[in-house]
Amino acid sequence: MKLRNVLNVLFAGFFLVFLSSSVYSVDMPDDSGVNNGLNQSIKQEDTTLRDGSDVEELTDIIDIKPPVNYGWNARWILFLLLALTVILLAVAVLLFWKKRNRSKTGETSAPAEPEDVTALSALFELAAADNIQDRVFYFRLSAIIRAYLDGRFGLDTMEKTTEELLPVIKKLQIDVECRSNLAELLLAAEPVKFASVQAGQERRIQDLEFVESFIKITRRIVKNETDSAGSSTTGPSTTGSKNV
Repeated sequence: MKLRNVLNVLFAGFFLVFLSSSVYSVDMPDDSGVNNGLNQSIKQEDTTLRDGSDVEELTDIIDIKPPVNYGWNARWILFLLLALTVILLAVAVLLFWKKRNRSKTGETSAPAEPEDVTALSALFELAAADNIQDRVFYFRLSAIIRAYLDGRFGLDTMEKTTEELLPVIKKLQIDVECRSNLAELLLAAEPVKFASVQAGQERRIQDLEFVESFIKITRRIVKNETDSAGSSTTGPSTTGSKNV
């Protein structure tokens, strides 16, 4: 909620309270004079008999009370306006304080790690893992690929099936051979993940090397990046890792 919206609510509250007070504060017509004259006539008629003899004045007749004013009390209206003003000012100050702290936190927070560095680090950890089943291996490899695609190309692949993901991969603005090989890897991994088909050590190493190459080829190009810097920022290679 922005500060301008809070001020708009404040002015709207003032207007509604003012409008309500102007409508309900109208006094009812004062006919106390008519009522007083009527009461006096009744008293005079009751104290005189038809034959002209006088009797004692009746004392059990009570005057009619004047009409009650149902308009709003001006003090309560003022109190409500002050309370509403204080509340809205407090909300405005609180929102401004939170926004200011959020901006300061955003300025001091460290920049996010590039998606290629994150993917290559995860790929190296997978290559160094011992005694994991083929099914678990390809689940983790598929997750690494999907996370990289999401960060690099702004996709949302985690909730998609492989059949749903393939048309998305075909639309990527990358090398045709890279797109084709990636699609083949994802399709070939399906029986391993869901039908317990054995992949073998050699195939796992080949797929690790391909994913590493795919990331390095399609990663973002930094303007000031040199060849030497590029080799240090792409992450550890999985080629020379231990057997997986």
